Amino acid sequence: LRQLQLDAPMFLVAKWDLDSRDFLLPQHRQRLYTVGIHRHYVTLPPAKPLALPRSKPMALWEAFLHPTLPPNRERFLTTQQWHNLHGTLQSIRESGCWTNPICLSVDRSPHRRWGSMSRSDGYCSTLRTRNELMWLVFMQPDGVVTFSRPLHPVERIAVQGMSTACCKALSKQDMLSVAGNGMSTPVVASVFHRVLSALQESGVFRCSLVRALDVQEDEMERAQKHRRLASARLRVALLDSQQKGESAGSAE
Repeated sequence: LRQLQLDAPMFLVAKWDLDSRDFLLPQHRQRLYTVGIHRHYVTLPPAKPLALPRSKPMALWEAFLHPTLPPNRERFLTTQQWHNLHGTLQSIRESGCWTNPICLSVDRSPHRRWGSMSRSDGYCSTLRTRNELMWLVFMQPDGVVTFSRPLHPVERIAVQGMSTACCKALSKQDMLSVAGNGMSTPVVASVFHRVLSALQESGVFRCSLVRALDVQEDEMERAQKHRRLASARLRVALLDSQQKGESAGSAE
């Protein structure tokens, strides 16, 4: 950020450290959003965009999980994935503290400290582009598992806050790529809302609108002049050809 301010001193640079779970999404996705606006137009205060009140994870997941999918898909796991899953669940049971659903990547060993990709706070880990089985588990206080299956690619799109209407035209790999590479839609909308509010308060929109209307009016006037000039030239050419035709006829 300091380098951006040095390279572009004419821009006011603001940053926001935002997490998707603060915007009614059941995903922990912390990202730094940087916005630069020319100082001539606006002074953008470095205030945090509008964050929605954080809800309980369980209440959020009810709107994102597809009800027709089977609640248990463990029989499709490989032996190593099954051991990774139940090894992680065993350690969470021993801790005695978790919030449903438990989220983990069954492609990673539970003994691997770095990048274990397991969460027991009720939120999903950061979605990635790889074809990684992001597994959700609902576990009762006595440790009995009642729900155990991966997130469907369409559910991944929804967890990012994106519309699932486009999923019919995408392959599974495309949906994984979109969900992993994309930014959470409500978070980006909040950043733009903050920026546009500052622009409205500074009057830039009104000035820009007047300038845009003036430019549009000038372009329309120039287009009309061009059409009138082209029409006049065409009439002159027709008259010339007609006169030449009459001269040639009288000479004969």
